[in-house]
Amino acid sequence: MAKAPVREMDIRHWLPLLGIAVLVVATSAWMWLDYSARVRDSQEAALTGWHGSMLRVKRMFEAGREREQGRRDSEAHTLITLFNGTPGLLHLAVIDGAGKVRYANQAQLQGRPIAEVLPDFAPDQLDPKRLQRPVGSIALDADAHIRGYIPVSVGAPADAVHPTPDGVLYLDFDTRYANQSIWT
Repeated sequence: MAKAPVREMDIRHWLPLLGIAVLVVATSAWMWLDYSARVRDSQEAALTGWHGSMLRVKRMFEAGREREQGRRDSEAHTLITLFNGTPGLLHLAVIDGAGKVRYANQAQLQGRPIAEVLPDFAPDQLDPKRLQRPVGSIALDADAHIRGYIPVSVGAPADAVHPTPDGVLYLDFDTRYANQSIWT
């Protein structure tokens, strides 16, 4: 029997393929690292922006406390719905101490209990001791949502200089929309 000759592969053919493979892997790794950094930066920018916006909304909302109830309701509704065009905004609402939605960016939520319409709301945020904190809390949760709880005075004014917080300005903002825009 005749043996078939053994063919050796010439390294000149493998070097270009190896170079292309290394380039593809390095480019993919760089793209993943860059994407992760951009997502993190986008989330941090959104968190900072919403913190400032919520404090401004609180100041504007409480500035209208001295007005008559009908005018105040109209102004509060307009103020809360100004953010409706913001991509990623799920809920922006003012919740009173009894756990009912007083004002919301979605009209169907108003007047309803938070347990029915806002499943991600943390009811412990309505604790009177927590409401006494000056700035509340706003944070990025593990599910890529920014949730904020800022104490706000909802009821009738008792003290015009230092209103007592008896409700919460609530925010639920989904940052995952930014991931899609970063890819594009």
